[in-house]
Order: sequence, then structure tokens, then C-alpha cells
Amino acid sequence: MIVSNKSHTSGIRVADWMTQGVLAVETFDSIAVARQLMAKHRVNQLPVLDNDNLVGIVTDRDITGLPKRSPSRKS
Repeated sequence: MIVSNKSHTSGIRVADWMTQGVLAVETFDSIAVARQLMAKHRVNQLPVLDNDNLVGIVTDRDITGLPKRSPSRKS
């Protein structure tokens, strides 16, 4: 999509409209944590951070069908 520079929004900065205090998960968080955050806050996607750097996004569709618990590990 190409937006004309003559748009009525051309003088508005992204910072003026962005969401602040964004919920996110870390790369080491479990899928269960992501599911709980999505359910609690009624969102369907979360940014994934690694040392405060955005590395991806996880969505409810990404984790649909995954086991609710981590598979047990055999010694």
C-alpha cells in the first residue's frame, strides 16, 4: 500500500499514536506463559524479545495445536 504525502495524516508522527507499555514475552518464556498473557489481556499476538531486542512475534495461530504442557523429558 502506498500512502500519498498529501494525506491528512502526513504531519502525525507514529510516536503520537503508538501503543506504549506493550506486553511481550522473552525468548526463554514458555508457550504456557504466552498463552496465559494472551488470554488474560485478550490479545492474539505478542512481540518476542531477546535482551530487549525485538526478534519476532508469536500469535495464537502459531501455538494452536501445541501441547498445553511441555512434554516430559526422559533421563
